[in-house]
Amino acid sequence: MRSLRYKLLLIIILAIFFNSGIMVAAAFWGSGNSSREWRSMVTTQSIRRLALVVESLWLEHGELTLTNSREAMNQITNFTDELASFAVYDSNKTPVYYWRNQAYPGLSPTHSLKPQYAVLHEGNIIGWVACLPSDFYFISTNRSLVIRMVQTLILGMVLSIAAAFAISHRMSLSATRDARMLAALLGKLSRGDRSIPFPDQSTSEFQAIARASARLQDTLIKEKRQRRQWTQDIAHDLKTPVTALRGQLEAIKDGVFTLTDERFKTLEGEFAHIDKLVQDLSLLSRVESPEMLPVIRKLDAASFLGQIQSRFTPVAEASGLTLECSLSCKGKLTFPADPDLLSRAINNLVQNAIQHARSSGRSGIITVELSAEGSDVAITVENPGHIPESNLPYLFERLYRGDSGRSTPGSGLGLTIVRAVADKLGGSVTARNTSRGTVRMRLVLPRRAEKPV
Repeated sequence: MRSLRYKLLLIIILAIFFNSGIMVAAAFWGSGNSSREWRSMVTTQSIRRLALVVESLWLEHGELTLTNSREAMNQITNFTDELASFAVYDSNKTPVYYWRNQAYPGLSPTHSLKPQYAVLHEGNIIGWVACLPSDFYFISTNRSLVIRMVQTLILGMVLSIAAAFAISHRMSLSATRDARMLAALLGKLSRGDRSIPFPDQSTSEFQAIARASARLQDTLIKEKRQRRQWTQDIAHDLKTPVTALRGQLEAIKDGVFTLTDERFKTLEGEFAHIDKLVQDLSLLSRVESPEMLPVIRKLDAASFLGQIQSRFTPVAEASGLTLECSLSCKGKLTFPADPDLLSRAINNLVQNAIQHARSSGRSGIITVELSAEGSDVAITVENPGHIPESNLPYLFERLYRGDSGRSTPGSGLGLTIVRAVADKLGGSVTARNTSRGTVRMRLVLPRRAEKPV
């Protein structure tokens, strides 16, 4: 496996060579384009000069011949370094003069040119000329210019590659040093160290990793504390009924107690408490498991509230309370949810409301309201009573009851299951005190979920 430093250096070096290749290609393209433009310019200028000489000869002699052309053409060879060859023809395209640059390589002695450009006088053709420009690099000044440009380009590339390599080497050292430091700190975290300082990083990506690692450490500390507390709470919740059961069973065995109907009901209640705790723990474990997928169906709001009303009205009346369920919207309302999970969550909220109102010694009305709020559905359960503000953030924690004596019935997992169900269905649950002297629990679910089955 390649190291981060190796990959960074490789990427930078490849980028440098790619950029250098583009620069070289651009230089060759520019050189070729300049060469073509130079040859075109030389051709144009040479034709103009030759045309002027031809016109002068024709005006002087009235015709173009080999004899009168030779002397005149020999006088203009001072600029012919830029030409490989040129030729002059009379008006009938008969050659009267041909010149070939002896120093130009690759041009055979039998090389000839065809008439290319007509020489005009007062609209009449008096002769023809043709020329072949030299190669751009044949001219010493051009060749020297190109050589200096290539040398400058190579020197610049070498210097830029060296500078880029030095800078990238230094940067890669810094990056790999930060990466190794974070890897070492995460290694300590994986081995159980929970007091690791994650320093700020100079790179945004490493800074994000450091902050995420710090949050992970805080979460692990919190979860460890919660697991310890949860273990203690479970041990406490199980120890009390198990101790009571053991004591009474041993007393019955020793003949101290008689197994009366009342004592049998007491034993049955202790067993029921243990069974309730085990079932709630099992349900919470399943709901919180990523493998569990909710079975989404389209639920009718009125029918759902009717089930809640019929299920809990007798329970509320037995505690001196009144249960009122209402649908706060016009027309029929349907929404997607897992009916089993949602029923369990609402059951827990209503049971908690009845229990809290009964334990606080207050009578009154418990309301369950279902309403549509934009793209969400809200189910609100409100009961008489008050919860200390300091306890509100912990209501949905495992086995939290808010009383140090832990004398209230139940497993202490009811509201935790509500929160787990809300998370599983993509919603949320909150609790607050109202100015009317009531406690309001509010479960919010999205009206759009996975496709119902």
